[in-house]
Amino acid sequence: MDLDQNIFDKQMALLNNPLVQDFYHQVKLSAGFDLPPSARILFTEYHRHFFEGAKPDFSKEWGPTSPNWKWQKKHSESIFGSVQSALAAVHYHRGNMLRIEREILSFARIDELVEFFKNDTSGSCIGGGNTQKLDFEYHAFVFSFRRTLDYLTRGVSALLKQEFHSFRTLNKGFAAHQETPWVSDIIAIHTRYIPKLEKFLGNEGGKGTRDLITHYLHVPAGCLNVNSYGVFFAGGGEGLSRDQTLKAVIDSYVRILEGIISETFLAIMKGHKKK
Repeated sequence: MDLDQNIFDKQMALLNNPLVQDFYHQVKLSAGFDLPPSARILFTEYHRHFFEGAKPDFSKEWGPTSPNWKWQKKHSESIFGSVQSALAAVHYHRGNMLRIEREILSFARIDELVEFFKNDTSGSCIGGGNTQKLDFEYHAFVFSFRRTLDYLTRGVSALLKQEFHSFRTLNKGFAAHQETPWVSDIIAIHTRYIPKLEKFLGNEGGKGTRDLITHYLHVPAGCLNVNSYGVFFAGGGEGLSRDQTLKAVIDSYVRILEGIISETFLAIMKGHKKK
């Protein structure tokens, strides 16, 4: 047995010790978070394409001795590290937001509260309340959503041996490579989704919610309203209303983001065939 193998075996024995495993079990319970299986499989299949069985040219000679190692490393770190982690953060903050919304709306006497306002002939209502935690989670959701897109762009650009990280201007950054079919497909994906992302990316005519939060002012997730129609969040960064709930808006964004990632991965795999 060579020295490296001996060190590896000792390290594995250490990690598999029940006491050590108990410690890491506690760490995971306290601080861990996993992507939902339906999101994790996007990365599992992408990894399988590049690293299992026959490989695309980009990953055939893998490692520090490869002439493409700089770009291989950037691609791998961006996709399997940064993008995957940022998407997990999106799901984490989504879960926290919707849990807070559910807890507020689970007030034990909520039906009695609404009935109270129905019986108030003056048509009064109340609004506001300390919902700072919800705002904090909303801001974190917006930031993690945006960085997921930018990390994804950085990972894709490494395949082109480029340093580029702005999803907002991806079409301009990749323009020099648009004759390559898979790059053209990604530019088309960007063109199709960009109108749905103004809150995160802004547009030609103004700033997005992400820019407002980052540089200008506190944007709330919504203002809590109580009246004869019920209890609901209104306004805020998403223009919420009784018919436009926080859950509906946030879930729609998550579907959009995972659609972008899925379609981008498929375009790349199509353009980097196993050989």
